[in-house]
Amino acid sequence: MRTNNRALAGGGFFTDAHAGAGARVAVLGPAVATALFGPDPSAAIGQTVRIRHRTFRIIGLLKSYGLPTDASIVMPETAARTGVFGLRLRR
Repeated sequence: MRTNNRALAGGGFFTDAHAGAGARVAVLGPAVATALFGPDPSAAIGQTVRIRHRTFRIIGLLKSYGLPTDASIVMPETAARTGVFGLRLRR
């Protein structure tokens, strides 16, 4: 899986298996990781964050590209639809 050709600074990116399972995993931009976990963004990997009352496990960190990209959170579409936006998936 890719996101607009963004490179990772640490950890890993979510896979098709994560997406298919609706796994609540996330990759953080460095500004988000620093704001939540302090000056060492790598401390975020393996931690969890709550987004709209749902828990997401942080599996990776994006390389710095400057704002607004550094202030982003990337997750599988299925997790975003069900976990963040509260949409039901049709199958």
